[in-house]
Parts: sequence; structure tokens; C-alpha cells
Amino acid sequence: MRIEFSQWTIHAGETITFFPTDIVQIEDVSEDFHGIALVYSDDMLRMASLHIEESVYFSLRNDRLCRERQIVADVISPMLTILQHFFSTDGCRVTDEIVALQLKSFFLGFSDFLRQHPELRHPDVDSQRTDELFARFMNILEHDFMESKDVQYYADRLCITRKYLAVIVKRKTGKTPKMMINEYVITRLKLRLRNTNDSIRQIATTFHFPDDSLMIRYFKAHTGMTPVQYRRNTQIR
Repeated sequence: MRIEFSQWTIHAGETITFFPTDIVQIEDVSEDFHGIALVYSDDMLRMASLHIEESVYFSLRNDRLCRERQIVADVISPMLTILQHFFSTDGCRVTDEIVALQLKSFFLGFSDFLRQHPELRHPDVDSQRTDELFARFMNILEHDFMESKDVQYYADRLCITRKYLAVIVKRKTGKTPKMMINEYVITRLKLRLRNTNDSIRQIATTFHFPDDSLMIRYFKAHTGMTPVQYRRNTQIR
């Protein structure tokens, strides 16, 4: 298997992690090959990894192939068995939430594993100052995303320039601050639409949009559908 520019060989009892931007090519498989894949959206990943420290992400990305067969047998395989049960159950309406919770438990367990084995942490080349500012940016975003969706607001809260904030976020995520803000707001809007019966106007007011028409345009620009269409689609599923 080739992922980007690296070659990987997977054996029985092993598991590998892919990331949203990966280019994956399966070049050769054995005749008795059989695998199980858990595929989830960016939104699901963001929900599951909320508040999980960056070291988990970096460690998974740095060593995406798990060769510890005991971990696969004791942790990953049972998780997939649980999810398969709910996927095959007719009428189950909470599969998204179950997947998110299972993923979150995996991330938390992996985070604790790294805490107990600090020698396995991915060495972060960024300065401590960059780490601290990025962590503060994410913390402010999690608390103030309804208050403001403007990059300057967050730069001011951090007492740094917009340009410096852009450098920090780009270094840590490969994205712009505006992309991070929009992704977070859209994720929270989707959660509100899916898990409450609040009207569009109520949600627009809660999220500090000047009016509901502006929120509708904002949501459609980032998802390709209106809030009503999104809510209807999730109810159908």
C-alpha cells in the first residue's frame, strides 16, 4: 500500500489509520485478504477529538500502523464489533452519536497511553510559545464561537496580530484561522440542527447572527445546503 510517498505493508492482526487529505493506493493484496474499515466524516472526527490534545493527532499521523496485536484484539476489534451491531440494527437512529463516543473513547485511551509512555510522543518541532498560543486560540474559539466569527477578534484576544495568528494556525494545522473558525461554527450549527427542535430563527439568535437569512446564507455557503435541508436529511437517515 502506498500512502502519499510512503510504502506500507500490512499483515494480519494489524490496523492502519488514514487521514482526510491522504492519497491512498492499494498496490498488491493477498488472495485471502479481508479487512474492515471504519469511515467517518470530518465533522465526526472533530466531534470525537474535541478537547483531545494535539500530541494524539501527531502521534497517530507519525506512526499510523499499529502492529501491537494485543491492542488490536483487546481494543480496536471489540470497538468495530460494537459498531457493526448498531449499523446492522434496523431503525437505530443514534449511530452517529455512538460512533462519535466510540472514537472519543479511543482517542482518550490513546492519549492516556501516551501520558504513560512519554517516550512514544511525537517530538513537536514548534516552539513552546507557538503551542501555547495555538492552545489559547482553540480555547477561546470553543468558548466564543457564538460571540464572533472574525479573525481580528481572536487575534485581539491573544494580543497578537492577525498575520502572526495566521502563521501559528498554518504551522499547526495547515489551515487559515478563518477556515478553523468557520469549520468549528458549522460543526456546532450541525449539532444544534440535528439534536434540537429549535427554529432557524432561534438558532440564528443564539449564534449571534444579525438575522436568520444571513445564517442560512452562511450555512449554505459552507455545506451546499440550507439548514432546513440539512435537518431534513439527517432526520431521513
